[in-house]
Amino acid sequence: MTDFAFDAETPPAPGPRRRRNANLGTADAEEIFASFDTRIIRRFSAFLRPHPWSVIGALGMAVVSSAVQVLIPLTIGQAVSVATSGRAVGHRLHA
Repeated sequence: MTDFAFDAETPPAPGPRRRRNANLGTADAEEIFASFDTRIIRRFSAFLRPHPWSVIGALGMAVVSSAVQVLIPLTIGQAVSVATSGRAVGHRLHA
């Protein structure tokens, strides 16, 4: 027995042959979704299965990163609004 996840795969069912090469399509068409292969997802998930907390942590950090990226333009917008409204004139920071 080996440690490779793809050793456990069953042979494909008889019938029409599947195209084995990935097709990325063209910029005009959505052909990339036509060649989506679920076997790739199963193999990839087999490699991630022993590390569930790492996957959860990575997904969580991706959500946090996206939220921070949204906050950047909001903060800049507020700074521009304050600078152009004149509200900040005469304001001093107290230490």
